Amino acid sequence: EAKEGSLLPLLAQERFAEVESLAYEVVSLDYYNYYGNLRLGLVLRLQGKLEQARMVVVKMLTVYPTEPLYLTEFALIAVAEGDTEAARRTFEDVLILDPENPTAKAYLDGR
Repeated sequence: EAKEGSLLPLLAQERFAEVESLAYEVVSLDYYNYYGNLRLGLVLRLQGKLEQARMVVVKMLTVYPTEPLYLTEFALIAVAEGDTEAARRTFEDVLILDPENPTAKAYLDGR
């Protein structure tokens, strides 16, 4: 839990390599750790490691197929890859589950 708790402050400090390393430690101990995988997918995307990020997020979507945070991350990966159609569809799905999701609303309003 201590390692998992360190992820968000390190992300805020943009210490991405440390976050990645620590998140991998967390998920090596608990393969489906919710926040460990969420932070890992996020930091991989932020570092441009899109294929790895996608693999983490898809793994977790098999367990949590309607989880707005993971669907949002999936859509942001699509944006980073330039797949605006997949991003749009996924953000629309996010808004069905979480009508006030600020990331989905901002993306769809800005289109």
